[in-house]
Amino acid sequence: MLQKLRDLKVGYKHLLAFAVVMALGLIGFFRMTNAMNQYMAVITGDVEKAHDADNYIKMAMVENSNMGRETIAYMYTSDEAHRVAKLKADEIAADNLSRAVAIIKQLPEHDVLLKAAEEVRNTDENLCNPYENKILALVKQHKFAEAKRVYSSDLVPARAKMGEAVQRFADEMDQYGSVNL
Repeated sequence: MLQKLRDLKVGYKHLLAFAVVMALGLIGFFRMTNAMNQYMAVITGDVEKAHDADNYIKMAMVENSNMGRETIAYMYTSDEAHRVAKLKADEIAADNLSRAVAIIKQLPEHDVLLKAAEEVRNTDENLCNPYENKILALVKQHKFAEAKRVYSSDLVPARAKMGEAVQRFADEMDQYGSVNL
């Protein structure tokens, strides 16, 4: 074999060397392309997850607004449909917040973002909802003045804290996207 290689003319040797270099270059190119495609799949998956989490938070905030609106409507009309709508919006918001938190846990370096999302969820569950439910109970007992007092002195500040928590989440999502995505 070695003798046959020595017997080849210089032009054929150069052609053979060029073919070997091209083959190695093609192998490297295909390996690099495969690695880049895998990297892009991971990045694209993370971007989609972050987008989904952000959408779930936004949908939860729409339902949170519905809860506030339905609480006020029930307080002024005593119409049972508003109470039922408030409770339904509460369930949907809680589900969306839980979904957002679950997705955020799948993202890399998610600690700060997760903390902000859980703050939104905790503010909704532990601050806003108890006051809204208290107002619903007071209206059901025909204690309208007390319901209005709870609304103005307790629920309005609680909803302001919810707005602050949502803004912190939005800021953290922007920061997360600029650093990690």
